[in-house]
Amino acid sequence: MSSKEKDPVIVTLPPGTSGNLSAYVVAKDGSLLDTAPFSEGKARLSLSKDTLKGTRVFVGPPFPKEYPASRINAYSLATSGAQQISVNFTAANEIAIVHLPAFIIPPLHSCDIVGNVTNTLTVNGLPQSGPLCKARVHICTVDWFFRWPIWLRPVVPENVLNELKDKFAALATSPIPPAPDPGPLAAKVNLPLRSLSARTSNALKPLPTTIQDAIQSATTDTIHEVVFNHAEILYPYFCIWPIFWFWFYRVTEVETVYTDCNGHFNGLLLSFAPLPAENIYVWVEANIGGTWTTVYRPPFPCHTYWDYACNTDIDINLSNPNIPPCNCDVTVNDGTAWFTAIGSQAIASGIQQDPTYTNAYGIETLGCSNVFNADQLNPFGATLDLGLAFGSMLPPASYYRWKYTLAYDSTLKALSGEPTQYIMPTIARPYLWQKPDGSWQSGSINLTATDSGGNTAYSIPNFNVTSYPGVPSTAEWVSFNFVSSYFDSTAIPSGCIIRLELELLNMSGGLFEVVPVPPSTYQVSINTDPSTGYGGSVPAPSPYLNLDGSGNALSLSFLVRVDNSPVTATINNVVLESSPAVTSNTCGYLPFPNNPTGLGYGTILGFQASEAFNFAKYGFGVVRGNGSGEPVAAGGYVFENYTDPGGHYTFTESSGTFTSSGLTVGYLMGTCTQAAAFAESLTVTHLATDGTSELWQTYGEPYYASYLAAFALIGS
Repeated sequence: MSSKEKDPVIVTLPPGTSGNLSAYVVAKDGSLLDTAPFSEGKARLSLSKDTLKGTRVFVGPPFPKEYPASRINAYSLATSGAQQISVNFTAANEIAIVHLPAFIIPPLHSCDIVGNVTNTLTVNGLPQSGPLCKARVHICTVDWFFRWPIWLRPVVPENVLNELKDKFAALATSPIPPAPDPGPLAAKVNLPLRSLSARTSNALKPLPTTIQDAIQSATTDTIHEVVFNHAEILYPYFCIWPIFWFWFYRVTEVETVYTDCNGHFNGLLLSFAPLPAENIYVWVEANIGGTWTTVYRPPFPCHTYWDYACNTDIDINLSNPNIPPCNCDVTVNDGTAWFTAIGSQAIASGIQQDPTYTNAYGIETLGCSNVFNADQLNPFGATLDLGLAFGSMLPPASYYRWKYTLAYDSTLKALSGEPTQYIMPTIARPYLWQKPDGSWQSGSINLTATDSGGNTAYSIPNFNVTSYPGVPSTAEWVSFNFVSSYFDSTAIPSGCIIRLELELLNMSGGLFEVVPVPPSTYQVSINTDPSTGYGGSVPAPSPYLNLDGSGNALSLSFLVRVDNSPVTATINNVVLESSPAVTSNTCGYLPFPNNPTGLGYGTILGFQASEAFNFAKYGFGVVRGNGSGEPVAAGGYVFENYTDPGGHYTFTESSGTFTSSGLTVGYLMGTCTQAAAFAESLTVTHLATDGTSELWQTYGEPYYASYLAAFALIGS
């Protein structure tokens, strides 16, 4: 190899060429490798001849300074009017351009991409919505590969093309079936969405014969053009066939922005004419516990904003209980220790502390919350996070710790002399800081401390995170409150009640000791809405305090009922009250005489829906035939009877077993005359919570159980 082949390459313009131009070198994948401006007809690249092999060279006007350098690639070069030139070297190791067309520089267009991100939580059975602040929003464009240079388009393999043809051919004889029922557990991940495609994907247009013919006659060389030319009609089909997305659509992230305290985001997209309107897709991350976590990333093209109208709100509504609240303007009273909640919503005042209280059903609800149940029937389970907040002036203590003691057994008998368990996980409080480019990064401050006796407590964090060494000056805590401790409640016997206590400590003689403080030091939340900072705080009422003889508070103290017992669900065989009675067998058939007497036979349905301490609800239904009729639909708490509002039947509960009465063959048959098949379904959901969500939605088993069965009534 000659030495010249390692020298930087020079690109020369044809004599007489004028204008402000630059040379661009792109790799095989279309990404930019090098660029250099022309000066006196020459552009001096940093690449040598041997490193230019396999690359492509473009000549075009320089991009405006406001155009992101990261977006310069083969596609943007083509749309900006740049020309690809032949890479032929002269004896002097130069690329001499023989001819260049006159450049027509398209205007640069800007488009504001705006929107709002909110998060909705269910509190006391009612939705509460608030903004999601400091969320990371990724703005992407969606385009067809057909608009890219041919050498950048993926070649659709023959087998993929044939599969695509087969799918469209099948549509000519059978419609697209509806999506299967995702089941009750899917409710926790269903997100309300708004996009042009979301409004049309459930009502697919019939495929015109001309388009069907074009697809069936397409080759691997022409299929990109067919898809592009009929994109408006075809994209809903691709929405339900994601295996083909890779071959026809390209998603390019163009900007990352962050939501403000109102959950609003604003991005800027720059593009060249004569492009049509951009297609926009966004996905979102939230900082949860110091880690950027994807909270919204639905599949495109089902959720692409096709032909996006600039400056039109993209509203993203989440329903994720794990996202921390947006609380830009929350004030924490100086000198206080504010217990915000167990989890994100189970505030102290919503946890029953009166041992004599019974709800409307006569059930003692001591230690239970009302966060998801107005009847105060939410015990606690799984991992319990304990939220705290401290003001700019700290209380007269430097440390804190949590502990618990068994206070009542599962029969609600008071206990005494039980050992105290200190809750001692490693705790670090997360913070964020903004970099000069506008992006956010996360870090954390370790709060775990030990005394000379090896005892564990936690440092009360400084109000300003920037006071810690090495923390950037732009840093701020992720939230006004933080998870001060947590514990696994499954280690506690189910049904029992514990006494949780928060203590404030100082170091004395190298050992932690409890600091008595004025009762108003301990604060609790006013309401359950974390998006508003719980409405602020108030001094903890006396039932939540452990006072010494002088009236000072030794700890914040409250009772919590724990229940991680599994729920059960079983459907019994159907009994036909004929003479003699007939029970459905493994095949599920129940014959009956098809006459007035037979139609009047009673039909007994039964099932078990239970939880060891009755903290559960059930739903039972019977569907006839293809779902056109639902003669039986019952539900409620596992400890209560059920009466049909129409008066057709009742279910009587005894020790978790429900038995029907009043159902007749004729009522179940409905309009069916000779025979009918029925599907029975039963779901049982635990009422336990971790303070953030209902555990059956988060974990499934053992907090959720279901059962399916079937039977058929055959007239003779």
